[in-house]
Amino acid sequence: MAAEHEVAGVKIEVSLSDQNYFFGRRQSVCVAVEPSRKWWCLWLCRGTTKSIDELRVTGHFTGPVLSPIDRSEGCRDSGNLCASAPWGYGWSVPPSYPQVEYEVFVKNGIASGTVTGVQGGS
Repeated sequence: MAAEHEVAGVKIEVSLSDQNYFFGRRQSVCVAVEPSRKWWCLWLCRGTTKSIDELRVTGHFTGPVLSPIDRSEGCRDSGNLCASAPWGYGWSVPPSYPQVEYEVFVKNGIASGTVTGVQGGS
């Protein structure tokens, strides 16, 4: 489930992403700035986002088996960004990091701000 926040005059949506294949799995925390989706898109295409001056996301991935890990990503003039944990390999790999604590920094013109939160649960 995605968390919505209002920061620096824009709405952001923070969600967990899970790339799962039979031989490996990678989890990410993703941020979208003012996402909009067309009704006819359904699950077939991604929504559009608003570009802002600067976007940074830091994720603290925690789980019951592996040691916690921190990942950070940043970009400029973009509207979406993901910080990903490393790939876990094996056959039908379970989620390595079921919980992510995140911090998102947004700069939109002269306004800027930071939000924090937790996605998932262990």
